[in-house]
This record gives sequence, structure tokens and C-alpha cells, in this order.
Amino acid sequence: MKRILMGCVILLFAASSLVRAAVISGVVKDFISGEPLPNIYIALRSTATLVRDTTDETGAYSISYDSVGEYTLRAIDLKGAYSQTSVSVKIEDAAVNQTIDILMKKTPKASVSGTITDSAASTPIAGAVVSLIAGISMLSDTTDSAGVFKVDVPYGSYRITAAARGYNSKSDSVIVADSTPKTINIQLSRLVYSSIKGKVTDSANGEALFNVKIVLYGMAGMMRTRIDSTVSAEDGSYSLDSAFTGTYVRASPAGYTRKAVDIIVTSENTQKIDLALSKNAIGIVYDERPLNRKDFAPSVSVMKNGNIRLINGGNVRAIFLYNVNGRLIGKNAFDENSIPSVISIGKPLSGGRYVLILKEKGSILKHSVFIP
Repeated sequence: MKRILMGCVILLFAASSLVRAAVISGVVKDFISGEPLPNIYIALRSTATLVRDTTDETGAYSISYDSVGEYTLRAIDLKGAYSQTSVSVKIEDAAVNQTIDILMKKTPKASVSGTITDSAASTPIAGAVVSLIAGISMLSDTTDSAGVFKVDVPYGSYRITAAARGYNSKSDSVIVADSTPKTINIQLSRLVYSSIKGKVTDSANGEALFNVKIVLYGMAGMMRTRIDSTVSAEDGSYSLDSAFTGTYVRASPAGYTRKAVDIIVTSENTQKIDLALSKNAIGIVYDERPLNRKDFAPSVSVMKNGNIRLINGGNVRAIFLYNVNGRLIGKNAFDENSIPSVISIGKPLSGGRYVLILKEKGSILKHSVFIP
């Protein structure tokens, strides 16, 4: 028994020795003041290994490693106040701990300042947002009552953009190569607003589409915002207000391909933008009459599982589905008190073309169907 226990102890000791990892630890400090720097990203990297840590409130970090080789130890301030610092590390014994303190220098910066004014009146614009962008990094400031902004940025190349409510935004490039302050004054032109009107039609037959929702969108930074919306009248006509350059109008009716048109406004005169829409050719059932007519013709969609979705089908009493050779695939009938929104023909469908017949009170509707 003693031999067995001794053997287990030896095995456990050997196993622990195999998985033992050494540690590189240290403190990250300011190069001049010696103050510890918290929240600094630390990475130990080789061609095959990446180990990471972040310094705590005392500037301390600790990274484990278990293989020999040549590494690069990097300290990165994600806020940009300090320049990235790299240290070459050669590990010859993966069981030996090392202590490496890192000194970081503050990132050299220069100020970029200026005044944002109205291009026509030359008056300052308060509340304008000025952004300087380099890669994924962005620094910004908001102009004061005198239209003045100031941003301290690290050396580099930037795209500077000024934007204010009621004005067209404007961008330029700036290179900060040394500590010399940069002055950039930007003039913004006022937005010109216009109304738009037009007609929504079927591109195939020119028939007016009724009750189509039309939306006017604009962009606020990277976010799309809705400015105005309406629906087309019986003759397909529509009108919207508050359009300006950079906005776009979009129509998205059921059964038709979504369409969007960019808007460029050069005067306050009403613009005419007609929207000719094409029927969607994939997975949609098409009526020989307009789907968006005034009396709300039934619209349908057929799915591969054999279900048929029916909208506005209050007058439908029976459905029949045929293949292109005229062979009946399935049928279903119901009375006016039990019209389902989803109808099953009892079998799944393969891809291809079909003919769907809807039997209404006193009429028969024929649809062509394509299942992808």
C-alpha cells in the first residue's frame, strides 16, 4: 500500500511539473513621473502565441507562459494618452519567472482649432460637432457660442468633419506632424428644403398602386432616421415634405421589390419623383390584377411546405393549385365563417412554377407562382 501511495505522489508531482507555467510580471509607469498606469492593455506575443492582461489600479500586470522562444511584450493605452511601448523578450527557460517593468511616454499631441461659420452670413454656428477621425479612432468637440472648437490629437493624418443641424456637413483632411497648432476654419451652407411628389405604378403595366407606404429617410451619423411618411392615393400619387440633399425616398409594397431613390435638392421648388415598382419574382404569388388596388384584392404567398398564406381573402371560398402541365396538386375549400389565414394543401412542394386558382364569389382569380 505504501508503495502504491508513493507512486501516486510521484505521478502527481511529475504531472504538476509538466503543466507548470512561468510568469512575466511587472508594473507599468509614466516615463517622467513614475506614477503607475492602470487600465493599460498588455500583450505577450510570438509567431504562435498571444497572452493578454490589463494593468490593475497599481499599474501591475501578470502574464503566464509555458514555452521558450522570442516574444514581444507590448503595452497599449487604448485611450491614446500614451504611446505604445514594445519590449523584446527572450525566454530560454519556461520555468523561470521574470520581472519586467515598462515605462510609457505620453503621446505627443498638437491642437487643432478653428471657427465654424455660416457660409452666407459669415456668422458663427454654435453647437456644431467637429470630429477628427483616423482609422477607428475619433476625437471631437462642440463649438461654443462663438463657433470655436479645439481638439488635442496625437500626431497623424485625420479626416475632419463639421456638422450642424440645418446645415450640410463638410469634410477636409489635416496632417498633424509636429507640435505646431493647426487652425482650420470651416464654412457650412444651409440645407435647402423641398417638397417631393410623384406617382407609384407597376413597372410592367403602368397601373397605379394604391395604399403603398412611402417613407422619407435621412442619416444622422451612421443611424437612419425617418423624416416623413405617407401612402399613395387611389391614382398612385403621393407627396412628402422636408426633403433635402442626402435624404432618400423608399417604397416597400407587398409583392414588389423595394425601391429607394436618393434626393438632391438645389432649390425650394417641388421635385417630381415617380416610383415604378417591379414585382418580386422569387417566392411570391402574383395576381393578374394589382395587389394594391382600391378594393383590397386578396394577396397570397405559397411556401415549400405546402402552406398558402392568404391576406384580404374574405371573399375566397376555394383554392386549387396546379403544376404547369395542368395537373391538380392540391385543393381546399371553406365557407365564409371559417376562412383561415394559412391554408394547407396537404403536401410539400418542390421548386418550380405552379398555377394557383382562387375562387371568389362570382369570380375566379388566376395567379402564377414560382417556388425557388
